[in-house]
This record gives sequence, C-alpha cells and structure tokens, in this order.
Amino acid sequence: ALVYFPPGIYLVSSPIVSYYYTQLVGSATDRPTLLAAPSFQGIAVIDEDPYGPDGSNWYINQNNFFRAVYNFKIDLTNMPASSGTGIHHQVSQATSLFNVHVEMRQDPDGNAQQGIFIENGSGGFMADRSFRGGRYGAYLGNQQFTVRNATFENCQTAISQAWNWGWSYHDIRISNCTLGYEMRTSPNPASGNQGAASVLAYDWTLSNVDTA
Repeated sequence: ALVYFPPGIYLVSSPIVSYYYTQLVGSATDRPTLLAAPSFQGIAVIDEDPYGPDGSNWYINQNNFFRAVYNFKIDLTNMPASSGTGIHHQVSQATSLFNVHVEMRQDPDGNAQQGIFIENGSGGFMADRSFRGGRYGAYLGNQQFTVRNATFENCQTAISQAWNWGWSYHDIRISNCTLGYEMRTSPNPASGNQGAASVLAYDWTLSNVDTA
C-alpha cells in the first residue's frame, strides 16, 4: 500500500504503524508535519515494528522488509523532554527512509528524546535526513546500513552506534553537539560482546563539537 499525507499539521497521540509492503509518503513539495501531542503514548511517532504486551515484535527483525518512509517533518517539542522518539526504524532489506526532519527539545538536563531509534534488524538505506535537539539525533543498532546526506544540530550526541556489523556513512554534517559519533560495546550473555564492529565514515564535517 501507499499511504499519502497531503501538506498540513497532523496531531499524533499514538504511533502511526507502518505495515509490511507499505510506504508512508508525505508531499515532496510541502512536507507535512507529524506533531506529537503532549500526552503522546507509545515508542515513536512512526513505528515500523511494534512490540506486543509480552515484549515480542510484530515482525521478525531480520525479515522486516518492503517498506519506506519519506517526505515528513516530525515535531517532538510539545512532549516532555524526558520522552519522545521520532521514528522506530527496526527494519531490514528493501527498506528506505529519506527526506525526513525531526525537531526535538533542547533542554540541557533530563533530555531523553531521540530522532530515530534502531535496536535491531539487518540493513537498509537512509538519506537526506536532519535532526535538531534531543539526547540522541540517532541511536542505531543494526547489522548493516548505507547512510548518506544527514545533518545533526544541537544534539547532545549526534549518533550513538549501539552495535553493528558494517555501516557506511557518507556526507554527514554535525554542528553544535556535545559528542559527534559514539561507538558502543554492548555485552550480550547469549552471543558475547557485540558492539560497534565496523564503520566507514567519509566526507564528514564537524563544527563546534566538543568531542568528535
């Protein structure tokens, strides 16, 4: 299916769920804004792999194929700074995310907002994204991804790589952030230590960043 959002502001109080074989598409010439309500409840404004009450996902992480999200602005600034995520993008091959901006709060203390959250999956493509504010511009854990043309402004941490096999980042611009790129190690009792294993980072620009 293709779900089209005409220009406008959409007040969102619970996650917009992206189904298998579904594209969520905003107007390319006048991107619609998904405005999270102050009382928003859920993991993210757009959720591509919801969790059930027992903690299991709708889709198997590594088989979560055939979907796209593009041409949106997502605004979390009406939510408390202690919560809020733009997109829960736990996906795999044949997926894409592009031309999306996430606006977050810039509170220096108690800020837990994140533009995009990926905790699992097996790869895809992301491009033409921008993030302003938040604890994390992007919090990422996935086997492999190609990422190009992304901007991070006024984030506490622009990118936190929780784990990966191999990610490629091309044309990344980071400004006015405390930390530019963070590579983590994540102990997992089932598989040993699986952290950020391999990153290709080329054509980056960092300005007014405390720690690159």
